Amino acid sequence: MCWKKGYEEVFSRVRVYTKFHKPVGYRSVSGSATSSGGCMEPQLCRSENSGLDNCKGNKSRRYGKSFFYDEVSDPRNAENNTNILHIIRKSNIEKFSVYDCDLFLNYLIRNKKNKEFNGELKNVNRIKVSSSLYRESISKILKNILTYKPRYVFFFFNKFSDLRDLNSLEILFLHMYNHHLHYFSLYYLTEIIYNIAILNCSFQKNEASLKNFLDYITRNTIKENKNIKRFEKKITNKVHTQLKSDSRKPIYIRSFHGRGGYTTLNHYTLLDCYTSLEGYKALDRFGVHTKEATSNGKNSTQKLRNKELIEESNEQSKFSVASLSNVMMYKLIYSLAKVNHNKDLVRELFILLVPYIRYMIQNKNYVYSKDRNDMIVKIIWAFAYLHVRDVNLFVDFSLCIQMNFLKLKLEYVKIVKKIYENLLIFDELLLDRLEDRINHMEKNAPEQFSYPRKKQFKKKKKKIEITDEIKFKLKRKKN
Repeated sequence: MCWKKGYEEVFSRVRVYTKFHKPVGYRSVSGSATSSGGCMEPQLCRSENSGLDNCKGNKSRRYGKSFFYDEVSDPRNAENNTNILHIIRKSNIEKFSVYDCDLFLNYLIRNKKNKEFNGELKNVNRIKVSSSLYRESISKILKNILTYKPRYVFFFFNKFSDLRDLNSLEILFLHMYNHHLHYFSLYYLTEIIYNIAILNCSFQKNEASLKNFLDYITRNTIKENKNIKRFEKKITNKVHTQLKSDSRKPIYIRSFHGRGGYTTLNHYTLLDCYTSLEGYKALDRFGVHTKEATSNGKNSTQKLRNKELIEESNEQSKFSVASLSNVMMYKLIYSLAKVNHNKDLVRELFILLVPYIRYMIQNKNYVYSKDRNDMIVKIIWAFAYLHVRDVNLFVDFSLCIQMNFLKLKLEYVKIVKKIYENLLIFDELLLDRLEDRINHMEKNAPEQFSYPRKKQFKKKKKKIEITDEIKFKLKRKKN
């Protein structure tokens, strides 16, 4: 069949040698971590010499550079993915420009995700990746993408992840792995692995390459971030304990105050709410630190010092975690845990990252992300899943949750509560506030008329999910 020949030719192109390119510069921590949003030159791929329009407002001008713009934007085709695929397949033009591929994929993605379409339009725009029409059309696009520069291959990899086309993702991944792996810094690699993890890609035919890719990221990140321990001098311990991260002893943290109700507390107040049992010392007081934080001048000075520290730790390294924003750090941690490969090596990386994660949290006044409150929950789950049970880290996590738990969904509130209980970290203030919040949300939630099945469906191969229970057994005493 035609589409089989097309895909065979695409796979053969993956093995063709392409010239190497110099790595792109690094991304600053203060930068935004939003997606490309349809830009031809994505924000992740910054090139000083690029002649492309690096602006969201130039979409129409960018589309105008495509030979197919008038035909695709025609009202009869613009909202019809079937017609767009026919345009691609029937075209006598074999060499598509970057603008052509961008135009086709953006329209396909937009129509597929448009929730305002009625039933008939939904059926027309529902992309069946197994259909011969789709395969023949996409194979023509892929042939051209494989000839582009690495930054464009990366850009279209993200586009196909939006389409959820796993076959095309596998082709592009294999091409980047074989030819452009040295080109990408940790920032690019994190975005690649995040898309793979979110879509649960296994790449069965190229499973060995995927495993080597994951090991490549993890080992190099560990190797080039040994100096990250310097951040321990910049963080403040809330609980002083000599427990190791692999200890199985239960930890009890008691609060001076009663239950906190539903009012969000100031984080400095929260810091003074803790004392610990089993011989642990009380928490440090932060009177002087509070005064410094309220001073605009000293606060700006502190930010400059933090920036200098980050720049020093970078040292022009491709794998420096200091080049990642808080959003990209979340993507790295969550995706490595979710992929569930070489857990011992990933756990070693997570233990190394503990002081830097704590530094980021404290430096942001215990608000990890204002826009995405679920990020901190997924980071907590990732550390818990790999049994990285650092007490001070989980106290910082606790403060993050208490600063934002009013904005969390009921599902995430329950997940956090279960994680702390299963890890045997009994933080009295946190658990009490979470329990009150759960009761409050369930009481005010609308009545549910659907009930779980008595006989569950047969499940396929188990995928790692954030709702999975964390199994952490108590260490038994030897007789």
